[in-house]
Amino acid sequence: MSIASYRRNVGRRVTGQFFPTCFPSALEQISPYGLNPDSYRDYRDFTDWFCSFPVDERDDLNPEVEEMLNCLFSDLGGLAVEDVAFKRATTPIGLRRVLHSLFDEDYQVAVEIDWHKGWDVTHTLGLLPVDRDHVIAVSNYVPKSLSGIVHIDRIAERLAVTDDKYMPDFPFNNSNITALPPD
Repeated sequence: MSIASYRRNVGRRVTGQFFPTCFPSALEQISPYGLNPDSYRDYRDFTDWFCSFPVDERDDLNPEVEEMLNCLFSDLGGLAVEDVAFKRATTPIGLRRVLHSLFDEDYQVAVEIDWHKGWDVTHTLGLLPVDRDHVIAVSNYVPKSLSGIVHIDRIAERLAVTDDKYMPDFPFNNSNITALPPD
């Protein structure tokens, strides 16, 4: 895990608790590879640009999203979107099934959770497996209720499930689980 690299990037003030960088922060902390500080800057610029579009137009921007993801994944061991597993779970049982399968194959996993009930905002947590059913969540911010060693079902209680449509050419479009392959 590259928690040391993440901490260096916090010291460089390109990520941290009050930065809108939870996705790359979670991925960096579960990956054995670190992110370049410029990747955080580029990600923040990209999300500012992306969020300037109305929600109903954002699916049209998937080629640009894929390009940004490829930049992040490239830092994380020379990966590309095609190398990464994007999954979707909608229930606690579904999340357990997906996580067990991914952890059994040594994937590094991040999940999207609801930031707060009733808000249309998601937050990414990296999951470090402790055993089959328990994880430690990492990100640029971890809610107190999910701090320390927690059961997968606690994560499932906050799992973000969107109405985004499945798009075969862009599997990340409706996923709420991102899994980096083992080395």
